[in-house]
Amino acid sequence: MKNIVVYDSLTGNTKKLAEAIAKNLNCELKCVGDCEGESFENYKQIIFGFYIDKGFMGVDAERFTQKIRGKKVGIFYTLGGDPKSDRASALKERIKEFFKANDNEIVKVFYCQGAISDIQLEAARKRALAEGSPITPQREVFWKEGKKHPNDKDVQEAVAAFKDFK
Repeated sequence: MKNIVVYDSLTGNTKKLAEAIAKNLNCELKCVGDCEGESFENYKQIIFGFYIDKGFMGVDAERFTQKIRGKKVGIFYTLGGDPKSDRASALKERIKEFFKANDNEIVKVFYCQGAISDIQLEAARKRALAEGSPITPQREVFWKEGKKHPNDKDVQEAVAAFKDFK
């Protein structure tokens, strides 16, 4: 049995991490879009990466998770929000429970900030205004800094998180 890294990426953030993790582990790498009709029974462990969209994984990633049952799973994801926030911690627990519901054993979870595309950023601004959340100068700085992620440090930390996943 072997290992595989599978990912779903919208802006390239998650793909960047997936490629580095797979290269370090010398294992197969696949995009969710290339997994249609594929069974993952022959894999001992799956490392699955995705992006956060409106508070949870994207639709394609969520659909793919139905193929992951009874496996040892490593999870990594990128989010546009602050990875050190209480909201990010709560999201991590929600994601772990989601995978456990399919009888998976969670071996490792890694997440970091990912750049938000200009389209996503504009949507976030509109949502914030609609919800009555002020767009503060600090928030603008956070979004601007977010464009630099995942950076080399994030990639190194992702690789280190899964280095023993063999």
